[in-house]
Amino acid sequence: DLFRKFAVIAMLVSGGLFLLYGVTFLTSEILTYQGIKYYRHHNFSLAEKLLKWGVYTNPNNTAGLTYWAGSVIKQNKSPEQVDRLIMFMTKIHPRSSGIWQSADTLYFMLYKQTNRAEYREKLIFTLEEFLRHDPNFAFTLGHQSYLYFKIDEKQKSRQYAYYTLTRSVDQYYTWLLLAELYKQDGMRDQMLYALERAILLKPDIKLFKIFHEQAEATTSL
Repeated sequence: DLFRKFAVIAMLVSGGLFLLYGVTFLTSEILTYQGIKYYRHHNFSLAEKLLKWGVYTNPNNTAGLTYWAGSVIKQNKSPEQVDRLIMFMTKIHPRSSGIWQSADTLYFMLYKQTNRAEYREKLIFTLEEFLRHDPNFAFTLGHQSYLYFKIDEKQKSRQYAYYTLTRSVDQYYTWLLLAELYKQDGMRDQMLYALERAILLKPDIKLFKIFHEQAEATTSL
């Protein structure tokens, strides 16, 4: 009888804990959903409050962490707080390529906001970690190429653009980025070829054709 009583108590306790976990998880998801909605409507102050409570309710909520950090950046608030949030994200999910992608995007936003060298270095580190955890995904390489371009690392940008296209030749945005790199280096023929490849992949985007026509009509860059 005593054993049976302990078994019943154990079942009730475990059931209660499971229910508590379910309620906590659901609450966190609802707060995060609402927070992301307000973030996308540019109400960053309210988004920050909701996302913060979503994370407090469930610290493993990576979407909540990402958008919470983003809302802090968008309000030009403490970069140190964002840095702590990013480090926490990568600490609890160190093997997730998605987390490293979120981290490098946030560090890019932080670097563009503050122009501080330390965040540029952290951006480069997280870019490399993103690649290390997802080395064969063409989007990963294209993402890296774009961010290196945005921080004026043109040699690395071109390197990763080439890597992207050797793995997946149908990445039209990478061809467009490569065209811009060629343009800045005065490589007219290569620029025209890259634009032609982008047009073949996305013939419905009229702007590509306009760029190509203007480039062809220009004898010098």
